[in-house]
Amino acid sequence: MRVVASLKKVRERMTALRDGGLTVEFNTKNISIVEDRLSVYENELSEIRKLRQATSMTDIMGELGGAANKLFDDYRASFADKPRSQVDDQKLAGICDKLGEIRRQMVEMSWAEDNDMNNRNLDIVTEQLTMFEGEYEAVLRARSTTTTSG
Repeated sequence: MRVVASLKKVRERMTALRDGGLTVEFNTKNISIVEDRLSVYENELSEIRKLRQATSMTDIMGELGGAANKLFDDYRASFADKPRSQVDDQKLAGICDKLGEIRRQMVEMSWAEDNDMNNRNLDIVTEQLTMFEGEYEAVLRARSTTTTSG
């Protein structure tokens, strides 16, 4: 939904430039690209909504917990027992981003329905995300120290 909303704003601004007299070719081509992507994402969003309506809130909450567990496993496999200066900071950033999105969805689910499983999972995800983000900062510091001293 955020991507669709952002693309609509971009299209609106680009169209306003065109309507205001900007006649450069790249703007016209970019409007076409944005409209194409917007159509694709709106169709995808429609399909997601159809699937989501057919799935219970409890099942969605469970899936979010399962997705978080996969990220926890990925973290352990990729970062456990490895020196901070040698880990893939971009992969760790990606795990943090994905876990942050899962957390955001869990919070929104908790507004719609009180569920003990989701509440417990939300606490665990929040705790792990805080730890992973702290670890990411430590990795960057370790890299900085290695770079400046080596």
